[in-house]
Amino acid sequence: MLDGMKRDMAVLRDGHAGTRFQKYRQHMCSQRDSKRSFSRVVSFVLGWLLVIGGLAIGWLPGPGGFIAIIGLAMLSREVPGIACALDFCEVVIRGILRWFGQLPLWIRLAMGVLIAGVSVLLVCSVYRLLR
Repeated sequence: MLDGMKRDMAVLRDGHAGTRFQKYRQHMCSQRDSKRSFSRVVSFVLGWLLVIGGLAIGWLPGPGGFIAIIGLAMLSREVPGIACALDFCEVVIRGILRWFGQLPLWIRLAMGVLIAGVSVLLVCSVYRLLR
């Protein structure tokens, strides 16, 4: 069982950006048999629970958004549209990070301070509204 999980993760890890999740889905489809239908249902339900739970706690400090992404990755095994969307998002995010990494250091620092300032303002505003 552990060897199978390692093999499945190797397919996901070694995939190329833009096709990684679709290839992983194809790999998982080729591994299916009638005995694994229960595990597919569990994976589907657990994926949705992680997405909903991650979105529900995503506004809290911590890994809420990452939990939702893990849920989407689990759902991509069963839903082709989610696999395509994750591949598209991966390419876009990698492009943004590449662009951001090419900026001069002082611009990156200024953007970080600006984002932190806006975040503090939003938290303070929500706190005042709820008080």
